[in-house]
Amino acid sequence: MDGRWQIHAERLSRLAAGSTPEAGTLVACRSDLGGVAHRFLPGDRPWRELSVAVLGGTFTGAPAAAFDALGRATIAVVGADKRLAVARRAAPGSAEFGPWTVTG
Repeated sequence: MDGRWQIHAERLSRLAAGSTPEAGTLVACRSDLGGVAHRFLPGDRPWRELSVAVLGGTFTGAPAAAFDALGRATIAVVGADKRLAVARRAAPGSAEFGPWTVTG
């Protein structure tokens, strides 16, 4: 992965974004590998892959991207089992997302 993933036109309608002045804009979409591709704008390279293997290898619809009340970047998906799964960074500005937390 070299950070230059092509996002096809049909996928643009499934792009999610959330922003804060401190972190910039978190952008997330379904990746070519079947997980969640994400990056921060401006200037974050390359696109990173958030695996959904622990969720059964897939999810429905499109991911959601936001920041929680503590300023942590958060990505949410609905798993193939129809349960909500959320991954968030441990702290604002931390490098990686933690494991998925599944509700229900």
